[in-house]
Order: sequence, then C-alpha cells, then structure tokens
Amino acid sequence: MWMLGGFDGSRYHNDVWNSADGVVWQRVTESVEWSPRNISVVTVFQREIWLLGGGVIDGESQTNRTSEREVWRSADGKTWHRVDADLKRKWRGTPVVFDGKLWLVGANRGGTFESAVWVTANGSKWEELAAPWSPRGAVAAWVFENKLFMTGGKSSHEENGEIRFVYSNDVWVMGKTVEGGK
Repeated sequence: MWMLGGFDGSRYHNDVWNSADGVVWQRVTESVEWSPRNISVVTVFQREIWLLGGGVIDGESQTNRTSEREVWRSADGKTWHRVDADLKRKWRGTPVVFDGKLWLVGANRGGTFESAVWVTANGSKWEELAAPWSPRGAVAAWVFENKLFMTGGKSSHEENGEIRFVYSNDVWVMGKTVEGGK
C-alpha cells in the first residue's frame, strides 16, 4: 500500500510512505521531485506507481499552477520521473487499468462535470472520449471478468443561487476491444 503527499491541516507534503498491512507505515522518502500536493489520483500502471494531478484544497492559493495537469511515475516510490503528458486543462477522474490502458473515468474538470473519459496507452498521449452516461465525477470504477464497470458519482449545478448536487446510482459496463472491431 502506498500513500503519496497530502495535507496535514497546516501544510502540503510531497513525501511517500508504504505499508504491507495498513497498520505499520514506513517513510520511503521525505521529499520527491513533484511539488507538495493533495487530491492526486494514484494507480499502478505498467508495473510502476503513477501519480496524476493534484493541487491544493479549493480556495487556497496554488503554489504550482501546473500540478493539476502533471503526470509522474516511479518504479520504487523514491525516484520519480515526470511524464510529458498532453493534458491541456484541469482534469480529474477515477483511475483504472483496463485492456492494457490507463483510463480516467468520471470527468470533473475543476468543478465542471462532463460525460467523458480519458484514456492512454503510455501516459503521454491522452485521448478524451465521449461517454454515454450523464456528466459526473467521483465515480467508482473497477475491472471484473475482463469488463470495466463504472457506477455512482455526482455532479452539481446552481439552482436559485445555491449549489445543488445530483447523485447517480446507475451502473455502466464496457467490454474489451477484440480484433475485427467488436
């Protein structure tokens, strides 16, 4: 298990911790190449740890204006390499590895929700694809029996001067692409 960066209530961190059992934690390194941040998404892809995005809590001043579009990878949690990713704007999503690719499911673009997913085969070249579900972020996504599942999530809009959250409870599934286009 890995824990990367975060916010302790007074400052942001760029440290890395790991644990075999979730009870005893060991600091791998106190400071890494990426800037201190919170709200990143992390996954394992191509046998490496990948950190995507991150920044500060809403309303606080940003110390690294590119952090929300950054992609980093590490084989050991100590040495990190920035990936030259073609992400032009803020993005967020739930990371899931499916069909040999890294997917970000549930598109929250800095508070703007969209019906989209992002997908990459290498971490550098990302493609945004339209999705058939309603706009949402904060989804649950997983792979089971060679299918990618997505459920839940939320979106928001302003109604009578107030923010209104809309919660989804539907389930979507996608199978693998096979030769011949099916």
